[in-house]
Amino acid sequence: MYCINHIFQPDEALPVLNEIAQNIEQERYQSVLIQLYSGVIDPKRIKRTLDKIYQTLNPICQQHCAQELILIGATTAGEIYGGVMLEEQMVLNVCGFQNTKLQATLLENRQDESFLKGHLGKTLAEKVIQKNSKACILLMDGLTINGEDVAQDFNQRAAEIAQEKPIISGGMAADNLKFQETWVFFNQNLRSNAAVAVSFNSNTLRACNTFNLSWRCLGPEMLVTKSTGATVYEINNRPIIEFYRHYLGNEIVNHMPESAIEFPLIIQDKGVPIARSMIQVNENGSIVFAGNLPQGSRVRFGVADKFSLLEGSQKMQRELQNFGAEGVFVFSCSVRKSFFGEELQNELVPLDGVAPLSGFFTYGEIYRTTLGKRCDATLLNITTTLLALSEAPKKRYESFINRSAQISSDHKKRAYHALINLATTSYHDLYNEAHNGDVFATALLQNSTSLIIDNHGKIVQLSEPLLTNLPPQLNAFVGESFNKILEIDCTFNPIEDWLDELPNLVNQQLKIPLTLQNALGNSIPQLARFYQLQTSDLFGPNYLIVML
Repeated sequence: MYCINHIFQPDEALPVLNEIAQNIEQERYQSVLIQLYSGVIDPKRIKRTLDKIYQTLNPICQQHCAQELILIGATTAGEIYGGVMLEEQMVLNVCGFQNTKLQATLLENRQDESFLKGHLGKTLAEKVIQKNSKACILLMDGLTINGEDVAQDFNQRAAEIAQEKPIISGGMAADNLKFQETWVFFNQNLRSNAAVAVSFNSNTLRACNTFNLSWRCLGPEMLVTKSTGATVYEINNRPIIEFYRHYLGNEIVNHMPESAIEFPLIIQDKGVPIARSMIQVNENGSIVFAGNLPQGSRVRFGVADKFSLLEGSQKMQRELQNFGAEGVFVFSCSVRKSFFGEELQNELVPLDGVAPLSGFFTYGEIYRTTLGKRCDATLLNITTTLLALSEAPKKRYESFINRSAQISSDHKKRAYHALINLATTSYHDLYNEAHNGDVFATALLQNSTSLIIDNHGKIVQLSEPLLTNLPPQLNAFVGESFNKILEIDCTFNPIEDWLDELPNLVNQQLKIPLTLQNALGNSIPQLARFYQLQTSDLFGPNYLIVML
């Protein structure tokens, strides 16, 4: 396998194209793949470039290779050349394969009724996946296509066709953060609202993938209580705008979505931490994220950590070295580039020391996860993903770039890193301490006359001894207000409104202790401290266990 990168300038293309043509003539590859990633968002100029490359090199491939040239690509939010970040350039990657056949296609994302849900991903797979497919690159319009749905549908169909589940990689096309129109390329064609796929089919080709997030989870785990696809309405039963206001403050809320870019929501899905960045605040108070956040999923806030950036780069470098990569394709998020700036090269440059590295900054990264025997494809955000290929057991590559760059360990960065560690460790300590109370809470429900009420005073569960020792008619109280059992002359509004009544309840039939769940607003922790009550995280954020 041969792999080389070029910064391509169409007006000065002849020397580069002649060099590529000469190599093809000498090596007589089975197949040749060229990837073109363009930060020049000009369809006419891109079309002229595609024509020049294809018309020059495809006749050479027809004469000296087993199949015609495959040329794919996409518009970008920045290009990656040997680990170096570029702006508004064209980067060309050329791969010649001795023992690998390529199969590629382009499909437009039709909107008519006959183009059923799931059709795009499944049809792409059916057109390119072979029995011996080892890997696949997907490139899609970054503004009009739901990349997560297409990737999942493609992966499902690919797993049915191929003997071994192929690795799926790639990215969503971009347009330098203008969010107007993105394009994907196949041979001499470029299209918006379309997807391109290419499969690598071989009995000897090896493929692997890896990723680096560098955003660390911070704070409590929270429940997405109302969402549709990538649009979220409520988290922890709070309107999502108020949820952000509660945790991040008015200053962040007043300038969303730009202000929230540093604080993505992170879910653990299929064994991979998946960040979801905010891209739009709707007039109805909902928020659109750059990927699905299913209702019922659990999320935590993410905080960027530049030391994790370097640690993640070193981890990926070791994986590529152990694999013996001959070529590496990188798909990294445009948000990541905007946040880390030039320091992101400290992640990318060392990787070029393993094998030639090229790629682009995307509006979303396609990644195949592996959890046990289960393999799934999904769409990531704010992540660097890599696809490594090799037709040989091992190949050492020496890059021309100085790879000694490191993230400087100045005082502010060390302090920031330590602060994240302190906050994360403190949260886990408190979380584990709170869960020790679950043993008590479970025993309480099994062995005492107790009941569970929600934060509106409605009974949702009765303990076994309570059901055993009291008349069956007590079941009729489930769903009713707690004061009907206690016969107390007060109204159970949300907890914050009836806290003042607690001393009266204590003096009557409750006889503290109550076993309380974790924090509801700020009132429950204060109440627990004041009355020295037991807290528990067993039943959910809006429930109390009441001993009678």
